[in-house]
Amino acid sequence: MNSSTSQTTLAKEVLETTSDLPVCPCCGALAFKLSWRDTFDLQHACDCILERPVQYEDGIQQLWEIEKRRREYLASLPIRYRTCTFKNLERHTDNAAAFDVGMSLELGQMLYLWGKPGNGKTHLACAIGFRLIDLARVRFWNMASLYAALRDAIADDQPRPNLIAPSVLILDDLGKVKTSEFVYETLYACLEGRWSNGKTTILTANHKPGIVADRLTPSSLDQDAANAILSRLVAGRVLEVRGSDRREGQS
Repeated sequence: MNSSTSQTTLAKEVLETTSDLPVCPCCGALAFKLSWRDTFDLQHACDCILERPVQYEDGIQQLWEIEKRRREYLASLPIRYRTCTFKNLERHTDNAAAFDVGMSLELGQMLYLWGKPGNGKTHLACAIGFRLIDLARVRFWNMASLYAALRDAIADDQPRPNLIAPSVLILDDLGKVKTSEFVYETLYACLEGRWSNGKTTILTANHKPGIVADRLTPSSLDQDAANAILSRLVAGRVLEVRGSDRREGQS
């Protein structure tokens, strides 16, 4: 790495530190307020880079891997959801059970959140994603946007979105897309593939799993098909989120 004692000393004298960037992986010192564009752009107000170079560089490499996952996750989120963390999510009677499960959800577990529109289901799902980003890749898809992307990929003969690869996948607003055999088959393959490979899937919907399973099953398929989807929707925890519509009155 192209760093020197003189450069470090100059940085300490000139630059300000910030709590917006990760602290030193060795001693916890604050980082200098610099653009973090690549692994070793990150510098800290300490001498660990000189005194413990191997430990420091290994730590920075791990921090950069987490940062890349965070940026990838942010890019998948609609703008309004990019600040949806547990820090700004109020825990109250109506969401307490779902909140607590979200705080303890582990990789490999599945979660189905349902309830009326605007009561914080998507916020909670996104907050879980941010909590797990230290451990794994996280991807968010709104169902309408997902099917639009799938259709565009097919029309343009491009690769389809990979719904199995991310360790954590958030599928938002399940049951809102008009069903068809394509919709059914895509979702079934996604849920089955993720469950059988031990991947975490977080689902949000306005209705209980049984209602959503029926809505997702086209009339050309039988009840066994609906039951197959239902079985995969309830493969993990199923929790209702109550409360009023918090979007009301917002511009």
